[in-house]
Amino acid sequence: MQELVTEHRQKFADLFANDSDTKLAAYNKISSVTEACFDTDFQTYLQHYPNMDLDKVEYLPQIVAEIYKAKGVFGYTFAKSSLTDCSKKIKEILGVLITKPQDNIDEFNFLTSFKSDLESMLSQYGLQKSDTPLLKEFLISDLRLSSSQRTVVAAYLALDKEPLNNSNIPNFIFIYMVR
Repeated sequence: MQELVTEHRQKFADLFANDSDTKLAAYNKISSVTEACFDTDFQTYLQHYPNMDLDKVEYLPQIVAEIYKAKGVFGYTFAKSSLTDCSKKIKEILGVLITKPQDNIDEFNFLTSFKSDLESMLSQYGLQKSDTPLLKEFLISDLRLSSSQRTVVAAYLALDKEPLNNSNIPNFIFIYMVR
C-alpha cells in the first residue's frame, strides 16, 4: 500500500486526505466505470470544467436558445449585453467564464445530457445514480490504478484497523508495517 500511495501521492492526497476508508472503498467499487471513462469526452470535459454543476447542465439548451436569439442581422456584433448575460449563466453551470458563448454552442449542446450520460454509464455497470458525484471527482483526479493495485487497495480495506485505532501508532507507520 505504501508503494501505491507513494507512486500516486498527489492524487491520493487530493482525493483521500481528509476522508475515511469509505471514499477509498467507493473508488474501488466504481473503478470499472472510471476506467471505461478514461480518455473519453467525459473525462476531457470534466477536466476542462472541473466545477461543472451536473444538476444544472439541463438548463444549457435554454441558454443556447438565448444565444441564437441574440444573433441579429449583423451576427453578434450588437449582442454584447445579451451574450454577457448568457456568459454569466454559463459560468454558474460550468464554473468558467466564457466570453464568447456563441463560439461554444456545439459544446453546450453536448453537455446538456452530460449528467444523464454519466448516470447511464453507472447503470450499465450495475451502479447507482447516486455515485455520479464520485465518478465525476475520480475522473477529474485521473487516478489510474491497475487491477493489481486495486487488489492491494481491497486488501488494505479488508484489514482489521481496530488494533491500530486502539494503539498510539500513527497511521503512516501502520501502512509501512502492512507492506
